[in-house]
Amino acid sequence: MNETDDTGSGPWRMDSHTRAEMRNLAARRSLASGDAARAILEAEEALDEAPQDADALLIVAEAELALERPLVARRALAGLTTARAWTLRAEACWGSADLLGTVEAGCAALAAGPETAALHDRVGAALERLSGREAEGREHRSRATEMDAASFPPPLGLDARAFETATASAVKRLKGRLARLWRDVPMRLEPWPTLEDLHSESPPLHPDVDALYEGEPPEPGEGDVRPTALRLFRRNLDYAADASEVADRVFQALVDEGTAWLGDSEPA
Repeated sequence: MNETDDTGSGPWRMDSHTRAEMRNLAARRSLASGDAARAILEAEEALDEAPQDADALLIVAEAELALERPLVARRALAGLTTARAWTLRAEACWGSADLLGTVEAGCAALAAGPETAALHDRVGAALERLSGREAEGREHRSRATEMDAASFPPPLGLDARAFETATASAVKRLKGRLARLWRDVPMRLEPWPTLEDLHSESPPLHPDVDALYEGEPPEPGEGDVRPTALRLFRRNLDYAADASEVADRVFQALVDEGTAWLGDSEPA
């Protein structure tokens, strides 16, 4: 139904569909400029005009993913079956550690087209972690490399000695409390984080997390309690660009996990 809007220069009539389109356009601009929170507000205004507006729902999902809220993004995508919706759903499933959901949505997106290297890589990464489906995963990730080797290089294939060297380089860069925290703590190589690991927090961890500490952080006043180990996930780190990036990512993991252990936002 048409309504009368006052623009300041006299009344004119604009239907709800046109108003929704204009609000979606503003939401897209906000999303492009990096203001995901504003994009959600604008898209929700469009949904007030047209509650089933697919474009507005896609904008909400994309913005929620940008804000690292994959579970909310999945709710926005419920019932949408376009290629873009399947692609976003695959990302939302990955972000919420739903490996089967990632595969199903990613394959639906590939079937709907267009085929992209990013979709093949995402489907392959999920399949690699599912028992009995690793070969399928390698095929998808190889296809991603064929399509865009610069963005999706093959795994480095580093051996244990190379990881030991990268880890030693990362530990040497630590200062102050973080250096003391990790001194003599074992660094243990494991293939992937388990699903139990990923769902141990809310919201779940991303499957491509590089490392997790092992042990129970100290209570206030408990004194010098340190992790029993740092678990490094070799198969995730092996997709770095080179050995130098592996060292950088291990260093960042030491900082992030050490900060979480100490309960500090700015460790000294």
